Amino acid sequence: MSVVVAIKENDKVIMACDSQASTSRIKFTLTNKNNYKMFSPQENLLIGVCGAFRTLNLLYCMDDWIDELAISKNEVDFKYIVRRIVPKIMQLLKDNDLYNEKGLQNLEVLIAYKNLLYEIDGDLSVVEIDDFATIGSGCILALGYLNISSKIDVENRVLNAVKTACETDLYVSYPIILGDTTTSDFTIKTKEDLNESL
Repeated sequence: MSVVVAIKENDKVIMACDSQASTSRIKFTLTNKNNYKMFSPQENLLIGVCGAFRTLNLLYCMDDWIDELAISKNEVDFKYIVRRIVPKIMQLLKDNDLYNEKGLQNLEVLIAYKNLLYEIDGDLSVVEIDDFATIGSGCILALGYLNISSKIDVENRVLNAVKTACETDLYVSYPIILGDTTTSDFTIKTKEDLNESL
């Protein structure tokens, strides 16, 4: 299980996630960039994924999330996500025997492009987000924090939301991975880093 949190701020979206993965018997920390629960497959694009690790692997390796023509024509919007990206995800999952007529119940995805934010659920429905979103087993804890913290600067707010889940949810743990849609670089924040700075 997991938590991914995203907040819109002016011309970008800031996103953070935890680093714990678990099986039926053990938990472990994902510290290799290829295993992060969020990734930047293209410029100005961040994807956050909660669900089965195989699904994360496939989405991480999916090519051309947004085609160059749509970018050049500034056509990346709600309709583009629904009509182009969701069918692409569906086909990828079908090709790998991970999707059936009921959808994929163990999947939640956040897509952040520039200052736009979308949530895709297990049935592959899409919701455009106005301000912030959380997904994963720690989402209720993170959402509770976000609802009472509107006066805090956005980076600390997103970090504290994930921190709240790390401190309470059995399936969510440090370090926290932080990024935004203006860069493909990520910052790793340990529990100690956060205790010193927040």
